[in-house]
Formats: sequence, C-alpha cells, structure tokens
Amino acid sequence: MVLSQAVNLAIKDYGPVSGWNFPDGSNPQDIRQFANTYFAPYLKIARDCTKSNHPDCNYSGKNLSGYKLLHNNSDGTYASYYLADGSYIEFKFNVDKVQFFVDCNGNKKPNVLGYDLFTVSIRQQPNDIIKYPLSVGYINEKTFSGNTSCATGGNGAYCLTLIVSNGWKIPSKDEYVRMGGDITKYPYNGLY
Repeated sequence: MVLSQAVNLAIKDYGPVSGWNFPDGSNPQDIRQFANTYFAPYLKIARDCTKSNHPDCNYSGKNLSGYKLLHNNSDGTYASYYLADGSYIEFKFNVDKVQFFVDCNGNKKPNVLGYDLFTVSIRQQPNDIIKYPLSVGYINEKTFSGNTSCATGGNGAYCLTLIVSNGWKIPSKDEYVRMGGDITKYPYNGLY
C-alpha cells in the first residue's frame, strides 16, 4: 500500500512510469537518485540506511529454502530505508528493472522471503505495469498454478503473486491447493 501511494504520487508529479529516468544499473548513484527522486519524497522515512553503518541497517533474512539474505548497505550500493510504519525497503537495479525489496515488519521475525519479505519490480516499458499499475508496480503476471518457488524449499519469489491472486491474503492450505499448490509443500506451516 505504501509503495502504491508513492507510485501514484510520483506519477502525478512526473507523469507515466514509461517517461521516468530509469538507471541502467552501471552506477549505484543512479539507483539512489532514482529512489530519491521518485519514491523518497512520498515515503515517511524514519532512517536512511543508504551508506549507513548503523546496526539497524544491517538487514538479514532468508528465503523459503533457508538461503541467507544479508544486506549491508554501508557502501551505498543501493538505496535503503526504514519507514515510519516499521517496514524496511531497498531499491536495487536488476537487469532491466528497479527491484524493491520490502520487509513489511522490518527486522522483526520471521524475515523470510514469501512470508513478510517480498520483492516487487517496476519496469519502464508500459506493457509491464498494466496488470497491477497502482498496487505493486510490476508483478510477474504468470498465474501461481503450482509454481514451486512459493513452496517449502523454494525461494519465495512468486509468493506475492500468490497472495495478490488470493485477494491480498496469505492462503490457507485449501486455498493453496485450489490455486495449484502441492499440499505437502505448503510454505506457511508454523507462520510466525
């Protein structure tokens, strides 16, 4: 919701996303400039973690398979912030898109990709932001349909697509199976 509002306000001020000055990924300063231009003015930032050695800014989490995700931005490789609502957000460039790494509850557990930690991307090409233009930027428009990345042992990458497809809520086991998931790989057992 916070990113949705930021996108809407930036569109109001800067026009369609297709006209924004997207970085090419070769210079971290360009990524930080993108975040500072199109998002930071519209977010309630409690702590700027870009180029920060503050202990709160060393974020760590893991994906569904247990692979550790460590983020230390003291070198300023990307833009990262803690927001007033307690969430954590990073802006990175990945191939042809700006990728948002969002933890809904900051450093509070579980810090697992697909549970409280999600990635969302926004691309400059207008056709890539049509389905969810105001809610989450860009979500891969593939249906969940049993995608194993949002299953026990997966990486959690498509869990946001699953949650959006389920009316913005984490699915029950029955909903997960109805959407094409394997009940033996339901990733939300013991959630929180």
